[in-house]
Amino acid sequence: MPANVRLRLATTDSLLRNFPAFPVDASPKMFFPVQQDPFWNRLRHELSWALPEAPTLDKDWSRRTAGEIAALRRHENALRFCLATGKEAVFKGVVSDLASVAFGRRLDYRASDMATTMPSHGGTVVFLSAEEAQLALARVLDLLVWQRYPSTVLRATVAMAMITNAHALPNGNGRLSRIIFNHVLFSYTSDDAYVPLREYAAQARGGFHIRLREAEIHGRWDGFIDFICTMIEHWASALAYRVPD
Repeated sequence: MPANVRLRLATTDSLLRNFPAFPVDASPKMFFPVQQDPFWNRLRHELSWALPEAPTLDKDWSRRTAGEIAALRRHENALRFCLATGKEAVFKGVVSDLASVAFGRRLDYRASDMATTMPSHGGTVVFLSAEEAQLALARVLDLLVWQRYPSTVLRATVAMAMITNAHALPNGNGRLSRIIFNHVLFSYTSDDAYVPLREYAAQARGGFHIRLREAEIHGRWDGFIDFICTMIEHWASALAYRVPD
């Protein structure tokens, strides 16, 4: 990994030690710049011009993030136990429970192959087989238990990408990946810290998803890491300095 990327990760890691709390009753969009703000250009990709404009942030986005936070708080101790003991069977159960709570109905692991068509992102994504998907979850656990990377931000980012790539559940994988991402970032810092990744991704006009695919398919992680670090830094600044209306 290039020295500039390692330095960026180290700088962002340092923010996590005293990360501002997210007000429990606040909407994430209260802390965001307007949709036309030049900040969003930093999160977009050079191919973003070919994708539709980002939707307006509304109450649905806030409800989705609130559901993720509630699911994490409900299962946070169980997640800590999994990462302390490395028990794969327990981890798989907690993962399914997390996704189910966040999604609003019971979700079990898929037993067949799966693909999804995303017209807004230009094609069809074929996911791992059902068997490979569960093996991928075991690798996520291994990554987190043994802390394969010294950077907390990098561990959280790689775990999120692996969960998204595996798509082990028929629904709720995006929510699950964001919950695990936030748990890894903040498990031993602030109980009220949570980065609303979905809102940032929605305003990035494909910047998140294109960089995620670049990392998954081509092994080019620099752009995805830059997106994640920029997002975390902006959210920390927004919470620390902006007073909601």
